Amino acid sequence: MKYIGAKQLSEELNLEENLFYDEFLKVVEEEAERNPDRFFLVHDEKKGVYIVDQGDLNIILDGFTEKLPFAQVTEGLDVDFEAMNWVLHELHERNAINEMTLNHYIELKEKPIFKIYYEPEQVSEGEEVSLVVELVTDKDVESPKLILKLPDDIELNFEPTLPDVISSGRRIDKYQLLGLRHGPKRIEVTFQGMIEGVQYEEELPVPPLKVISLPPELRVERVPRTSVISATYNQDVDIILRVSNVGRGAAQNVEVRGLNEHEEFRLLRGENVGIVSVKGRIDHPITIRPIRSGDLVLNDITIHYEDGDGNLLSTQLEPFTVRVSTLKPELKIDLDVAPMVESGEIFPLTLKVTNIGQGEARDIRFNIAVTPTEARMQGPVDYTRRRLNVSQSDENQFRIKAPDGGEVVFETTGITFNDEEGAEMNYKMPPLKIPVRKSVGAERMATNWPFNVGEVINRNFQIIEEVGEGGFSKVYLVEDLFLRQRRALKALKQSFINDPSAVESFIEEAKKSLNLRSPNIISVYGADNVDHMGQSFPYIIMEYISGGTLQDKIIPGNPMDFMESCYTIQDLCFALIAAHHQKIIHCDIKPSNTFFDNEQEIWKLGDFGMAKVMRGREALSTGYTLGYMAPEARDDPPIITEKSDIYSLGVLFREMVTGVPRGDLSVVKEVNRNVDPSNIGRVTEIIEKMTSRDPQQRPDLSELITIVRISTIKGR
Repeated sequence: MKYIGAKQLSEELNLEENLFYDEFLKVVEEEAERNPDRFFLVHDEKKGVYIVDQGDLNIILDGFTEKLPFAQVTEGLDVDFEAMNWVLHELHERNAINEMTLNHYIELKEKPIFKIYYEPEQVSEGEEVSLVVELVTDKDVESPKLILKLPDDIELNFEPTLPDVISSGRRIDKYQLLGLRHGPKRIEVTFQGMIEGVQYEEELPVPPLKVISLPPELRVERVPRTSVISATYNQDVDIILRVSNVGRGAAQNVEVRGLNEHEEFRLLRGENVGIVSVKGRIDHPITIRPIRSGDLVLNDITIHYEDGDGNLLSTQLEPFTVRVSTLKPELKIDLDVAPMVESGEIFPLTLKVTNIGQGEARDIRFNIAVTPTEARMQGPVDYTRRRLNVSQSDENQFRIKAPDGGEVVFETTGITFNDEEGAEMNYKMPPLKIPVRKSVGAERMATNWPFNVGEVINRNFQIIEEVGEGGFSKVYLVEDLFLRQRRALKALKQSFINDPSAVESFIEEAKKSLNLRSPNIISVYGADNVDHMGQSFPYIIMEYISGGTLQDKIIPGNPMDFMESCYTIQDLCFALIAAHHQKIIHCDIKPSNTFFDNEQEIWKLGDFGMAKVMRGREALSTGYTLGYMAPEARDDPPIITEKSDIYSLGVLFREMVTGVPRGDLSVVKEVNRNVDPSNIGRVTEIIEKMTSRDPQQRPDLSELITIVRISTIKGR
């Protein structure tokens, strides 16, 4: 068999290779036409031609017949193994040799034996594994190659170098692999080589590599770590679970179990946590809504999760208690009516029901009884309301016809209501008594009044405008014509001027107020009478304050600023110290009697002169400010001491810092996070003592003002 290379000829003839090769092919083609008994096999890659004549073909055919080995025939034809393989396939393509002859030469009679396995058999994510290839062969293998096809999540860290020739015998090679992700991995291995001149290639059977996931380990705790969680009936509460993964693998399908097994609450969210990565930490909220009060012990809450292979794991949460309480409502019932009525008069009665507690009031019901029977009430006497929210008020008006004389007594009885959970609560209030006097004639009442805008009283005080009205008096802004200063004039209402005892008490108590000297008390400058149309009308001249009242500032349900509340109480303490020193008890401390002086920027307490008039005579009681009244002051007969003022001041203090007169003091810290907690603690503790039902437990003014001063100084 001959081989003629175009490249070699072009170099010898000093011709350009590409141009010469085209001419070379033409020559070969012409020779093939002239010699049909010879095969001209053009090898384009080598740019040459193998010429197989009939003698060469006979050697190949005889070698098949005699079962001569491939190497012996190749040596007889004087070509190398690679060329011989190529020539045999070309002859087969041209039907010069058949399939059996071709297979005789290119098929191995004794193939090598392979065994492939892993050390170790399985690995965890991120660990190395050895792919071991054992080869046993009886023949030498030339130009061996081992080709690995790896998935994307398997890395090849080490590949051994194969020799040019693998000698017969047993050989072991180890390839170092790194498993990046868990799961079964399919690895393909192909072996190539030349054995006795025959090109050998085989895809080897490889078992799948099992990469197992790294084990997660979850730890769970509640934050904050308290044994008891406070909750409120029918209000959402969040339970925060801190889930930490201290294991080596990610935790999947993490969920909280055991929550749906409790009938005491509704689970709103929080069962599914999701995935917690390695070294990850999640503060996971669980929201429940209690539907029953009491202590709920949760000792069966578990965290279930899976590793990457789907194996189920779990951990137990330490038992804890959810203490559920029901916010309690508290009713304040006010009957607003004129302090005195005339016989036969049809007068209005305003009933105002306010929820001053912390929870919703439901199914409110009571009865209003009016005596004597001649006093006829026009309108329903049974009060019912389905619900009343916190700080919400309901107002109703009735009309009553006054009897000929005596008094009208209003008794509110059977006051019951329920909290949100259905527990029944009760409320009691003393009767309201309104005196009835004989009519002096409507026409006279309409004209016999000297305090009209523009009038000058006793040539001294010119009335500018009416600025307020209470149960038994009217207040006017007046101009002192001599001093050229503005004052306040308080006049006893016309319906009281025929009651000598009321007039006497009005004047006497006002005169006593002249002795009260304090920057925090509205000054009283004098008291006098003005004669008009045969009647004497008493009045009091007082300091005029234009800054409004505390009632204007307090918004129900919205706490005031903590420091501002303390300064206000401090001012009122100064006022009470001066009053109690003069043996005067106010008895009616409330937001509407607390005034702000814009010029001096201080709070002042007013109506000292009226307090004893109101409390000393039931006839002058203007409608029960029960929300601020001390318990002993509600007794019949009332017991009124300086500690009664302390109680009223405490209710006022609580209303300022919580937003409602009976507010929960725990909210003070929540809404004043910028205030030193020790200051808040001192103040809430003193408020609890001030509003104690036992007067002996209430602090003295000296103790109270010390606490308030410390809080204002340290709070700056």
